[in-house]
Amino acid sequence: MKREPKKQIVFIVVFISFFSLLIAGQSLASKSEEGEQPSATAVRVEQPPKLDGVLDDLCWKACSKITEFMQWRPVDGKPPSEQTVAYIAYDTKNFYIAFQCYDSEPEKIRANISKRDDVFSDDLVGVILDTFNARQRGYVIAVNPLGIQLDGKVGEGMDDDYAFDIIFHSNGRVNKEGYAVEMTIPFKSLRFPSKDFNTFGIVFIRIINRKNQYVTWPPISQDIDSPFIQEAELVGLEGIKPGRNFELLPSFTALQVGTVSPDSGVFESGAVEPDFGIDFKYAFTSNLVGELSYNPDFSHVEADAGQIDVNLRYALYFPEKRPFFMEGRDIFNTPIEVLYTRRMADPLYGAKFTGKIGRTTMGFISALDEAPGFQLPGEENPYLGERALFNIFRLKRDIFSNSSIGFIYTDKEFADSYNRVVGMDGRLRFTDKYSLSFQGLGTFSRSLEGEDISAPALYLRFSRSARHFSFSTFYNDLYPDFRADSGFINRTDIRQVGANCSYQFMPNNRWLQTYTPWVIFNRIYDHSGVLMDENRQISLNFEFSRQTFVSVYYNQILERWYEIDFRKGVFALSVSSAPTGYLEGSIFIRLGDSIYYTPPNPYLGYNRSLSASLSLRPNSRLKQELWLTKSTFYRERGGELVYDMDIIRTKTTYQFSKRLFLRAILEYNTYWKRFQPDLLLSYIYSPGTVFFLGYSGLFDNQGEELMQSKRSFFIKVSYLWRF
Repeated sequence: MKREPKKQIVFIVVFISFFSLLIAGQSLASKSEEGEQPSATAVRVEQPPKLDGVLDDLCWKACSKITEFMQWRPVDGKPPSEQTVAYIAYDTKNFYIAFQCYDSEPEKIRANISKRDDVFSDDLVGVILDTFNARQRGYVIAVNPLGIQLDGKVGEGMDDDYAFDIIFHSNGRVNKEGYAVEMTIPFKSLRFPSKDFNTFGIVFIRIINRKNQYVTWPPISQDIDSPFIQEAELVGLEGIKPGRNFELLPSFTALQVGTVSPDSGVFESGAVEPDFGIDFKYAFTSNLVGELSYNPDFSHVEADAGQIDVNLRYALYFPEKRPFFMEGRDIFNTPIEVLYTRRMADPLYGAKFTGKIGRTTMGFISALDEAPGFQLPGEENPYLGERALFNIFRLKRDIFSNSSIGFIYTDKEFADSYNRVVGMDGRLRFTDKYSLSFQGLGTFSRSLEGEDISAPALYLRFSRSARHFSFSTFYNDLYPDFRADSGFINRTDIRQVGANCSYQFMPNNRWLQTYTPWVIFNRIYDHSGVLMDENRQISLNFEFSRQTFVSVYYNQILERWYEIDFRKGVFALSVSSAPTGYLEGSIFIRLGDSIYYTPPNPYLGYNRSLSASLSLRPNSRLKQELWLTKSTFYRERGGELVYDMDIIRTKTTYQFSKRLFLRAILEYNTYWKRFQPDLLLSYIYSPGTVFFLGYSGLFDNQGEELMQSKRSFFIKVSYLWRF
């Protein structure tokens, strides 16, 4: 057993514990220093509105109007270009929210019939609802002008989660004055304290995308690094009860897979494999929820987009798409990513527990993964069929009005080996502008050969975020033997220090809204003191009207690889724009020196990379998307071509209604000569109640032509019961 890492772990835990207690004894950014919150009153009504996008219901006439919206972006505190009126009411079962959004050019309103959550390019209106009035995080509940829904959870730091879905009802209609929307939000869809009188935090928000304009009530200042400490109080809520509901979600799937036989080389279709799973969810209290999945469907229904996978120094990162892991993932986010749920590749079961007691948020995930026993190399695998057990535990405590400290524990057990990570983290706000993020970790591992290893890690970041001048400086230290088998950490044996600063200018003329120069510097040493990497970057970012953004970068880089110091110069340009409601696109170009990493003789070559996207909407129901990813590598600038890879991907989506769509994805990789088609017919009545019918294929280069090597058809049906 190594002694020094153990001492370092003890030191880090003691230091962070003492530091957290010291901070907890002081009044950082306390409510008494923040001033009085504005307030809005929810009116109790007897008759609910009819959700038709016409605000002629009696309940809206009984409500007070909220009209004093102000710009948040691009220039905070400035009157908005268009008027907005909001209404809020409730009864014993539901919230009712309505907006009349005036627009002097209603023909330019951006509104499309899309699938749920695919409305970021449209005009949007909604609320951020902080049901615990903790001024740390809240629900986002919004719609586009046609009532297509967008929801999620947002919070301080890294706590945004738009994979989260709640059940609510909405409708909207474009009219000659602009557009109007109505929403009904069942209280059983929300978590909040169970008491006679409730006070929520709330922010009403409208986004006018063609103008890059965000308007809010209450007014939100960019000079304060948090919208939550500027939220209004929603009062008048009496006699409402949160959802202490029981949910039952059975699902049926059937899969038929065809592959090329390794013996005969002939394509063979396998038998249809039916499968049944069931998911139980129960709210023990108004805000403590347990979930148990037996034989769950952990698959996702859209193939991962292809990535450049040649000449890699680090493993590729693929985002999580599986619903079980996506919901509530914000609870487990930490600066050092010690939980990467795609490590749980093929779970037999899953269990999850999330909730909040007072100011303490907690989370637990457990999964039994069948994949690891099939991943070990060798014909005689002694661990064939062995399963890996993952257990993840998280606590997070809100302190003061806008700070938090947390604890995390991850454990992966496989055969006679294990990897356990334990640590503390936090985000402390000193004023409206300054904050400190930190994390200290210790890892304890036993290999399959019986060797015990332990090692620490430490992360610190001090930041200033404001309207004009912002900066941050950080320190990141991972010891050579640090392991986090449940997470995603590409590199250890580093001591990294860095800083960046920027200044945002706001000319706010008709076309140019902001421009921001950036300076970035960081260095990485190994634990023997050798300089491994250095990066110096200058950049200039522009924000124009019509959702147009331009960034220019230049980097001078030192990268040490196989004991050779390589010095690189890299130029990059990024442009994205959505000038109209039916057209948007982006392009990223990188030109410069690059290392050919393949040992034993790496060398400095020259790389040209391109990523481009184009999205077209010929009408409000049809969306056509195209992506091109290209990487070309030369032995030297203007020299011999080493490789050239293109990945072309198209996605065509036709939305028959708000709930029914057909989607086709086609992807071709020129380097591997690989073609992947993917078709899906989807009907989503509400979150959990779905019907999917799909096909996916794989065609590989066989001689002079593409031959099908894999094909699958699947069907999935699930229905959510709420009691």
